[in-house]
Amino acid sequence: MLLSLVRQRHLPATDNPPWAVKEYSLHFDMNDFLFEDKNGMVQIISKNKDYVIWGDTIDPALPCLGMNILISPTEEYVRVEEKYNEKNILSDVYIEPNPMPAPTNLSMPLNERRYLVYDKTNYPQMGIEYTGTHLMDGYKYLSFVVCPFRYNALNKRLYLKTDITLRLHLITQNDLMKSKDAPSKLFGGNNMRDMIKKNVINNNEIEYIYDSNTSIKERTSSASDDYIIVTNELLRPVFEKLAKWKTIKGVKAKVITVEQCTAEYPNYTSQLAIKTVLADYYADGMKYVLLGGDTDVVPAQICDLPNWTEYTTDTPSDLYYACLDNCFSWDANGNHIYGELSDNVDLDPEFIVTRASVSSLSEAEIFINRIIEYESSPKLEEWSNKMLSCGNILKYYCMKNNVQISDAQYQGEFVYENGVQNYWNGTLFKLFDTYTDHADGADYEANAEHLQLELAKGYTFVDEYSHAFANVWGWLENGSKYNLSHADSLVNSGYTTISTISCYSNAFDKISTDFPDVTDYYTTCLSEAFIRNPNSGVLAYLGSSREGWIYYSYYFDEKYYEMLLSSSQKQFGRAAMFAKNSFLSYVSSVGFNNYRWLIMTLNPIGDPEMPIFTDTPQIFPNVNVVFSNGNLNVTTGVPDCRICVSSVADYGNGYYELADSTNTASFTGINNDCYLCITKTGYIPYVARVGTTVYLQNETILKDLPIFSTNTYIGSDVTSTKDQGPVSIEKGKVTNKSQGAVTIKNNFEIKKGAELEIIN
Repeated sequence: MLLSLVRQRHLPATDNPPWAVKEYSLHFDMNDFLFEDKNGMVQIISKNKDYVIWGDTIDPALPCLGMNILISPTEEYVRVEEKYNEKNILSDVYIEPNPMPAPTNLSMPLNERRYLVYDKTNYPQMGIEYTGTHLMDGYKYLSFVVCPFRYNALNKRLYLKTDITLRLHLITQNDLMKSKDAPSKLFGGNNMRDMIKKNVINNNEIEYIYDSNTSIKERTSSASDDYIIVTNELLRPVFEKLAKWKTIKGVKAKVITVEQCTAEYPNYTSQLAIKTVLADYYADGMKYVLLGGDTDVVPAQICDLPNWTEYTTDTPSDLYYACLDNCFSWDANGNHIYGELSDNVDLDPEFIVTRASVSSLSEAEIFINRIIEYESSPKLEEWSNKMLSCGNILKYYCMKNNVQISDAQYQGEFVYENGVQNYWNGTLFKLFDTYTDHADGADYEANAEHLQLELAKGYTFVDEYSHAFANVWGWLENGSKYNLSHADSLVNSGYTTISTISCYSNAFDKISTDFPDVTDYYTTCLSEAFIRNPNSGVLAYLGSSREGWIYYSYYFDEKYYEMLLSSSQKQFGRAAMFAKNSFLSYVSSVGFNNYRWLIMTLNPIGDPEMPIFTDTPQIFPNVNVVFSNGNLNVTTGVPDCRICVSSVADYGNGYYELADSTNTASFTGINNDCYLCITKTGYIPYVARVGTTVYLQNETILKDLPIFSTNTYIGSDVTSTKDQGPVSIEKGKVTNKSQGAVTIKNNFEIKKGAELEIIN
């Protein structure tokens, strides 16, 4: 499929209000598709991964393409017209119908053979369908679904629209950018520009449209906070540790509490109070939010969603906190049922939000220590540049390259072939019921025992396909189940992120008593068991908090990996949000919609800003640091780095400066004891201490630490600006390049294998 902007023109200025017409041209080729016989029906298979299932289950299955078009904030959609050339490509054929939605919490595969009598002459009814106008981070775009086929059910002929011209009619208005229901501070940062550029077809226009006529702005000052952690007063001290690390590496972080938010807005629900406070931080440039706790710590917004057979009003959606346009409260009609179709909710995030589903100090420590270790000093000896794709039949067997495989294997291979292999040079290992890469071949079953053995190997990525429930990946080969006891006892010394299409395995808001048919007692879901296990090595989990859907969920997995591996930032939270945002063009305004369901129920568990190492972590080879009389000069040795200097005692409040996308920087006036941190995607951060006087007090050192100072003091009580406590060098080497004296007092030790080197 080829697309190009062929013409843009404005009608005469005498029109009041002024109108604009833009034209876009698309070209489709028959070679983009395969046409296969399936029980006497034609199945159309697209070679382009971006085509998806669309339409009613009683319609023929015609591949459709989502399309987003960027417009100015002062423009409004009026209508779209379609002109096309077509040719008859198949005659006397019956097109198979769209599949019935099938959730992934069923106990056995479903068999399906359907032959429908289509009651309309032409399908689809509209070749191009407008599905909505969106605002994200100040950008405005329109969504459409385009079908390149026309099927005449009366004469059983299939036509391909080889060339389509879209004529987009817009009206220009003033002051269209703010929602009446939103806080006064709304547009705060240019945070989603990369996501917008990936999602719109006319990204070549972004610089022209969004140059000087929008409310988008960068953060107001170097003191603004990039990263907000929301937790409660009990867990606050532990999450301060994570905030400190983020600030050191150049992502200025702050912890706020639910209690603070509800005190500021006492007449709001807790969720609305938190969201209102976050909107203010976003206005000042915030980019990331971590909900630091389970729902007993930070409440989830429970939403209404139409299910296949009924409406459910108990679905948690953390996306609520990041969407600030349209109906800010997600309760337009005031009935206290949130996220209804009639509530005009906005599903475009302004910032990245994830959750750390922990409830106690010890659980928070496990999560935070793992994140900090992974980001600051990953164990290179445990590194595994491998991916595990695994699962068991969900609904049917299918043919691929003349071999019968399960639909789980088919979907797993689709994700790898389209979202992974073109962007990553790691190694794939398959563990499916119909194929395994293990040396034992078919004798190595895809069961819980073997899955546990594989997870212990420290795969960088695990992509899982099975029927499931809150406490189990179930119905693996021969009925085997991977349950909470497996996740609780997993010992994996590597680092792993998990994605899954399964149902309920990320139902962090549920316990067993919430389900009347469940006899096993449990208080955690599978994702929480992985995250809270100190030995699991699991950094993050992307899965649905309610049903996953067999024909739909794997599309989200594919987009998640594509964004993660192709982006220069490679952040877990950003990739998860991008995967959800990629399917907004398929969200219709009425009826059950699987895409809307997954956008709202895929709640990422993990750190929002955490970059994922997609290859062996590199070490900065040639950093050069010169410090004298409060002046610091840094050369990184590699291009496009972030260099941050922040004061130690007050978490960057006294001194905080950074230089971005550079290999050299100079800083002045460093009279405080400061951290120097150099970061770059794919590299282990370089961390040093600089300052006129550097104090090592109440610190445990676990990696190499260079010190550049005039004077250095080491001991448990060498300064009153920090909490007293012993100093221990447990790993690595502390190299002190002091120009003056190095004073060592009491309560200082160097563990076996560690070193202290003093260079004057």
